[in-house]
Amino acid sequence: MPTLRTAADIQRDMRQVRCDLNDEMDGLVDNAKQITEDFTDWRTYVKSNPLVFVGVAAVVGYWVMPTRVIVDRRVAQSLADLANAGTIKIERPAARSTFWNAAVEMGIGIVTSTAMQVGMTLLNRHVNQLIEPMNSTRRSPVPFPNADERVSKAGHDGH
Repeated sequence: MPTLRTAADIQRDMRQVRCDLNDEMDGLVDNAKQITEDFTDWRTYVKSNPLVFVGVAAVVGYWVMPTRVIVDRRVAQSLADLANAGTIKIERPAARSTFWNAAVEMGIGIVTSTAMQVGMTLLNRHVNQLIEPMNSTRRSPVPFPNADERVSKAGHDGH
């Protein structure tokens, strides 16, 4: 024999269902965000298959590297003849950079890269601080009286 339920019981059950749905929906949204971040973050793929990415980097580096220059002897001789005749002027190539120049250039590159990383981290924190209040207001359930009570009484399922 079904138990008669009062309007207050039904309202309490509905509040509990709303709170449970809100919590479950927040969990689904968080899971979807995590899956999307994992899917779009290249670091995930590198961590899971590091040797593949080392191989890809090696192949790309091989293709990008210039091949050895092949000089046609006839063209080189013609240029030498023109230079000897004074028709063209050949300048010596710029001197190679010294060890210290290379070290300074590398240091500047490291400092610049580090500054960019720190800047991006600070920007990310700032944006998260701006977004967090919006996320927290979305996630907070609507306060109902007795919303934390779990309804577990037998006979409330209507059978």
